[in-house]
Amino acid sequence: MEPVVQHVWGWLIALYLFLGGMGGATMIVAHYFYASKREKSLAAPGALAALIMVVLGALLLILDLEKPEKFYLAVIKFQTSSWVFRGTMILSGFILFGALYAAGLLPWFQWVPWAKSEKAMDILGFIASAFGLLVTTYTGILLGVLKAVPFWHSPALPALFVASGLATGIAAMGIINAFQGLRRPVEERMRFVGYCTTLSKWAALVVGAEMFILALYYYVNMYGPAEASYAVSMMLFGELRRSFLAYLDFVLLGAALLTTLYHVRKADLIAGRDQSVVKSCILPLGGAILIIIGGLLLRRTILEAGVMTQFAP
Repeated sequence: MEPVVQHVWGWLIALYLFLGGMGGATMIVAHYFYASKREKSLAAPGALAALIMVVLGALLLILDLEKPEKFYLAVIKFQTSSWVFRGTMILSGFILFGALYAAGLLPWFQWVPWAKSEKAMDILGFIASAFGLLVTTYTGILLGVLKAVPFWHSPALPALFVASGLATGIAAMGIINAFQGLRRPVEERMRFVGYCTTLSKWAALVVGAEMFILALYYYVNMYGPAEASYAVSMMLFGELRRSFLAYLDFVLLGAALLTTLYHVRKADLIAGRDQSVVKSCILPLGGAILIIIGGLLLRRTILEAGVMTQFAP
């Protein structure tokens, strides 16, 4: 019997999965810089970027509906057992608390009462980050609960999307850090060079975890249902091979650039050499962009490999 591949979910859903995962993770990293270092110059643009990503992703998700104007029914029906309802609540919670948190960080909204309270901001940031983790995880659960596509119906898929989301979120913060560092006075720039090194190390480690989860995900599916095994073959040897290899190339090359920067920067510190933000962050910028492109390719390729279960008549 000829395999049937789903074509209902295309680029709009791929972009939602990508933006949701990256946005949720970006909020987590942004809050880290506020909670541990009180670095508003990174936390503020990071939280704002995260909010924009998730809002844009949610709009794309709504546009993909058969009747976008009736998206509110997902909330009104109040079906707590439905992952569509749960996902709507997760996205709504993130947008609400993400907006409150970002407002307290941004200079244009310092008139809001919670902006002047570090304790209130810590609480809002923690809640926004918790919802960020839920948003990143939900992008994998949205596919994982679909039993009709065995390749997606795996507990490893949410884990893979969380790892990929974290990698892209850290990469996004790396880009923000580089541009914010260039805007700071010369005497403050070395602080951002240090952040650049830290973010590079984190991203490389997370990409390593992502590759491990990906290998496990493929191994389990290769020896799973026939449809899942066929999907793996499509990605490794079939018509999706180029897309999959492009994803691997982008992500692994990006991680290699970040690892190179980390070791070069470490050697400079030992030798007592100083570096500018431009010299220190040129490799991470390239690596971050590659990892972000790879994250989008991963989601698009997995959607295209959605081989559906066929029931005998």
